[in-house]
Amino acid sequence: MVIQTAYTQPCITLLFSEPELHLPSALQLAMDFSSVEGSPHPENIEVNVQLQQSDKLAAELVLLEHHIKILGAGMQLPKDVMARCLQAAHWQGNFKSMLASHKSQMVLSYSGPSKTPLEKMMMLYKTAYALRHESLIGIVNENAWTAHPVLDTLEPARIRSYRESIPFLLWFGYLKIPLTETLSFLATKGHGVFNMPELAFLLEAGEDSSAVLNTFFNVFYYMLGNHGAVKAGDTLEVSGANEYLRFNAMPDLPGLEQWRINPEATLMLERIQPGEVENNK
Repeated sequence: MVIQTAYTQPCITLLFSEPELHLPSALQLAMDFSSVEGSPHPENIEVNVQLQQSDKLAAELVLLEHHIKILGAGMQLPKDVMARCLQAAHWQGNFKSMLASHKSQMVLSYSGPSKTPLEKMMMLYKTAYALRHESLIGIVNENAWTAHPVLDTLEPARIRSYRESIPFLLWFGYLKIPLTETLSFLATKGHGVFNMPELAFLLEAGEDSSAVLNTFFNVFYYMLGNHGAVKAGDTLEVSGANEYLRFNAMPDLPGLEQWRINPEATLMLERIQPGEVENNK
């Protein structure tokens, strides 16, 4: 069975604690982009502003083959969007209540011709760095149903590191969905940006979900190396982890629609014995 992918263009939303919106000049934006990776020169960046008010903003940033649409508003995200994104977020403390009380937002949507998902995501985070302001309190990824605080996630060195090590907990969501008193399943959100299927895993009571997350990370890199070309019935040995897996079609589980999980774009992982592994590469 071939699994379809629910491809989506990357999009993140910056949340601010103040209602006023700020858009730096093209020169300042170019300087900030340059501080991340030594480019571009100011003449390589173009900022087209369609609307700029204290509480409304519409602009497009063009940098070589990259195009980022910027839409800002002095208002909160819809409550249902905010609730599900904060529910899946892994950060604790007062982070969630702080984000829930935001006063304005800027939506950054990728719209350029680039075919490289990693570079698209990095471009969004470079743009977020260039648009940062002292009132920036967090970033929401609605496609992945998650959110994270700023902390050091927008530091130039950290952004450069994303090319070598994908920041899974920033870019993807991980939902733990109860089925019975002793059984739940863990599912990914956001793989569509990389044009790959989502993953799910049945979790028994007391089982360590962090170990399953590590499995998801390893399998993601495997799919990335195979351009997402996996199907139900394929098997895999996770190198260095002494773990053997089979990809299965997503079963008909309760709650899939409520959590907006598309069975046709999701693969269920199952642990198997070493003798059951076939070479699918």
